[in-house]
Amino acid sequence: MNGDPGGGITVTVSSEGRQVASAVTHQDGLFSFDLPPGDYTVSGCMTFQVRVSADATTKHDLNCPIP
Repeated sequence: MNGDPGGGITVTVSSEGRQVASAVTHQDGLFSFDLPPGDYTVSGCMTFQVRVSADATTKHDLNCPIP
């Protein structure tokens, strides 16, 4: 780990094979999306599945390899 929080990484969100959102991580490595309830695939330097529930906050970390 080099201590870099991962700013500038493009993160995309897909549902049923279609991209529904994208964002670039901030300098501090943070990103967020406001999504309706459903199942999503989140991709950046890694890919994972997330289920969004009504009136809930879901948090995940991206663990990116250092080039």
